[in-house]
Amino acid sequence: VNGTPRKPRILLAASGSVAAIKFGNLYHCFSEWAEVKEVTTKASLHFIDKASLPRDVVLYTSEDEWSSWNKIGDNVLHIELRRWADMMIMAYADPVIEEREPLQVNGAPRKPRILLAASGSVAAIKFGNLCHCFSEWAEVKGVATKASLHFIDKASLPKDVVLYTDEDEWSSWNKIGDNVLHIELRRWADIMVIAPLSANTLGKIAGGLCDNLLTCVVRAWDYSKPLFVAPAMNTFMWNNPFTERHLVSIDELGISLIPPVTKRLACGDYGNGAMAEPSLIHSTIRLFLESRTQTRDGRVN
Repeated sequence: VNGTPRKPRILLAASGSVAAIKFGNLYHCFSEWAEVKEVTTKASLHFIDKASLPRDVVLYTSEDEWSSWNKIGDNVLHIELRRWADMMIMAYADPVIEEREPLQVNGAPRKPRILLAASGSVAAIKFGNLCHCFSEWAEVKGVATKASLHFIDKASLPKDVVLYTDEDEWSSWNKIGDNVLHIELRRWADIMVIAPLSANTLGKIAGGLCDNLLTCVVRAWDYSKPLFVAPAMNTFMWNNPFTERHLVSIDELGISLIPPVTKRLACGDYGNGAMAEPSLIHSTIRLFLESRTQTRDGRVN
């Protein structure tokens, strides 16, 4: 500027990871020699200590995106940030690989552990039925998306089945070393069953998105362990070309499909897309687990 070099401009961004607690440290390091602006997701704000940031720091969130836009020609924030920055930096975390717990404890077999999840479909009214079926012979924990809770009758669930929701994801996390729920559920489970699997959640899984507890578990899943899905959606959605693409994607991951059936749907239409009956889902999972052989140390093959 006027023959004098300006400082480099760094756009520093944080997404929803525990590592966002280090965001302030990064800012201080960069701001010693560069101009810095910050962008944060809603999830990352759970870990960022705003009080640790300098008063003059500009911290943008999703709420700022359109707050100053009123008419054609006004600045659009994400475009302005793109123009302003010389470079953008986003931190990431490496995956953690751990030993799996044997299915035998002191030589005695333990019950299989089933993580039963529901996404936002009317078929989630059958979630309680599935919980009861599985809990007769297995340990069961439940995961429910916000949309699925519209259909799940919590009072109908077995008393020993804990149902986790998005609100539980970070509620007990306070410091480094504390358990992270989606990682703990991944470690705990021998098998995961998503019933029902909505069109929306199918698309998220196929695309690798993880914006709620259920999809975070799937994103972190150990695919040497089984994961079954039972889709439920309107016939027009089931027959949509996107659905075929998404099914190919999850099949490549090794996710097993319990296909939907043809019947009268919640909207009154008759066609394919209804979730398989709980009895079929239950028998499929039980036969699958019973057919699995075990290695000498008790792990499932």
